[in-house]
Amino acid sequence: MISESESESDEDQQGLEKPKNEEVEPGSPKDESRTFLPTDVILKVEGRLFYLNRKRLAENSPFFKTMFESDFEEKHAEVITLHGKKFKEFEMFLFSFYFPENIRPIKGKI
Repeated sequence: MISESESESDEDQQGLEKPKNEEVEPGSPKDESRTFLPTDVILKVEGRLFYLNRKRLAENSPFFKTMFESDFEEKHAEVITLHGKKFKEFEMFLFSFYFPENIRPIKGKI
């Protein structure tokens, strides 16, 4: 028989915060950051913060794998600013491996 604690989802076990399908007013406190637990690095995109995990990023992106496993100064930085990235696009990138079940297929014309 599976105990209640053993039946927790992977997200619960990893301390992940499921995204909420709610509209957030730009500039509001809820719009300022996104937390993906457990965290050990903060990425800043368009002035907003993502609290993330280096290992999870490296496992899912060759860019971050190189950044965190090579001798770049970002390897040990607590806060890394990503210039030229859009907040919503980067958030969708993160959702693709933190919450893949929430990614919906694109319908219609692009």
